[in-house]
Amino acid sequence: MACIGLQFNYSRLIGASIDVKLSIDEIDCFFEGQERNLFKYKNSLILKRAVERNLEIIGEAMNRIKQRDPVLTP
Repeated sequence: MACIGLQFNYSRLIGASIDVKLSIDEIDCFFEGQERNLFKYKNSLILKRAVERNLEIIGEAMNRIKQRDPVLTP
């Protein structure tokens, strides 16, 4: 019975980790084929909102990881 619960927790940790990875990859794609220029970024409301949303997703996923397995956090 304990193994089932353990697998359940780890599957959720894996899901949250995948959310983090996908969000990082998506942010990286926003800048594909162009130089990473802070001035252009600051002047693009759409780009800023897209990056901010992905950072929120990363934060939410990290909170889920922290709640599910406090050993993984300092």
